[in-house]
Amino acid sequence: MSLVLKQKKVLVKIHHGSKIKKGTYTINE
Repeated sequence: MSLVLKQKKVLVKIHHGSKIKKGTYTINE
């Protein structure tokens, strides 16, 4: 279970990072 939470945190970090880099680029889940 903790592994899944870890992966979700990493995905969130990647999502925020790409959002900042690309500016207007957004992903809706």
